[in-house]
Amino acid sequence: SMFVDVTGPTRRNGINLSYSYHLNLTADLKLSMAINAGLLNYTVDGTEIIFRDQSDNVISQTQESNLYPDAGFSFYLYAPKFFFGGSAPQLIQNQLDFENSIKDPTGRLVNHYFVTGGYSIDLNSELILEPSMLLKYVKPTPLQYEFSLRGIYQKTVWMGLSYRKSDAIVLLGGYTFQDSFSLGYSYDIIQSGISDYSTGSHEIMLSIKFNKRSKDTAEDIE
Repeated sequence: SMFVDVTGPTRRNGINLSYSYHLNLTADLKLSMAINAGLLNYTVDGTEIIFRDQSDNVISQTQESNLYPDAGFSFYLYAPKFFFGGSAPQLIQNQLDFENSIKDPTGRLVNHYFVTGGYSIDLNSELILEPSMLLKYVKPTPLQYEFSLRGIYQKTVWMGLSYRKSDAIVLLGGYTFQDSFSLGYSYDIIQSGISDYSTGSHEIMLSIKFNKRSKDTAEDIE
């Protein structure tokens, strides 16, 4: 996976390789455990920062970038009707080193913790309703939660709505083709004080699955 995350004067670029192992707990219940490792490039552009206190010890005309190794762990418990999982990225907790900008750099990439879960409800043969939740915690900020509700038609087209605590209402939509190709879009309608400076954020998701298909046997054909 690759990502680019721009937030104001900061920018995070990264690439990760993941490996997961799936255990069959019962006929329908499975547990997946995964590890990932990669590289993270963290950049701060001081030219985009305006300081109220001009005596601040950060030089506002400096742009610095650092490259770090990164690693994470996750698990995922799932069945045809529900899922539950958790992940912890940035396990290495790299020290941010911006010597040209900050006289005494003390920043560090801290652990993030995510927990998610959801359940599928069959309304009829074509329409599925899927409520889900997401919990996020990063010390020392308060626990943040998000609740979502999706309607899925013929397991192909889906639309939904999400609420993120004290932050945003999110509009969701997507399309899945033959369980291999998925395209999704979301738009955040900001509800916090940031709305004075932001009209919202857009997110586009593209997913491609490479499935290994076994040959049909006589029993499968029957």
